[in-house]
Amino acid sequence: IGIKTKNVFVVSLLGSGADGKVLLVANSKGHVSAMKLIKENGNGRENAIKEANQEAQNWNAVYEDYCKLYGWSIRNELWMGIPAVIMPVFNQFTTKEERLGNLDGIRKCLQLFHSKGYFHDDVYWRNIGYFKADGKITIILLDLHPNRVCEQKNNGSWINTAINDLEKRANIEPWS
Repeated sequence: IGIKTKNVFVVSLLGSGADGKVLLVANSKGHVSAMKLIKENGNGRENAIKEANQEAQNWNAVYEDYCKLYGWSIRNELWMGIPAVIMPVFNQFTTKEERLGNLDGIRKCLQLFHSKGYFHDDVYWRNIGYFKADGKITIILLDLHPNRVCEQKNNGSWINTAINDLEKRANIEPWS
């Protein structure tokens, strides 16, 4: 959905977690986006607005090249007074075979995080999406909320740990 969109239709609930709910929304022209509504969690509305802003900044910093190449407009907005992050919609791997067959792509995605100086502490199947462009799959690590993602200089050892954990949990449904 574009920045001039004033009304959306909620198509479905994509997921929910500690930070909020993610909705599949469409505008009147049929353009779809994911809209993450950020919970206040007792920290107040201003803090939730800051968290939405930081999550949008994380998306734009880590996926800067994709944003330019594919015209993604990832941003934070207020919807019905609720802080929200607007982002593209991605597919998820649905079978164990798909998950295990894409571990190299996931490793590349995690290495992208590391190369940009970021660390993600919530690498689970529910937070892994992908899209297809030019006949190839590109992996996207989702949930870039500041409670999960931070700028951090590190040696990248978290990448091997995350890949090993994903491999062990490849038979678990992503929304579990």
